[in-house]
Amino acid sequence: MTEIISLISRKGGASKSTTAQAMAAGFTAKGYRVLSVDLDGQASLTHITAADYSGRTIFDVMRGACSISEAVQHTGAGDIISANSSLDDVEINGD
Repeated sequence: MTEIISLISRKGGASKSTTAQAMAAGFTAKGYRVLSVDLDGQASLTHITAADYSGRTIFDVMRGACSISEAVQHTGAGDIISANSSLDDVEINGD
């Protein structure tokens, strides 16, 4: 069975990335397969996991430049789709 856990808050400094990394590492250590998706332009989760933020990122997936599987990176704390500052340029259309 697949479970999705989301840590969401607009407030900065609320330990979302730290909590996400700790949860991913814990679940991975227990034998679960984990995919973290960093959706923050500051890319804190990407940095914490030492993932490459200069390669394929969630921004590339969003704009159709690559598939999800092409953006997945493997780390010691599970898999991650990294982010970078390109996410700061994403506009949300409220239509």
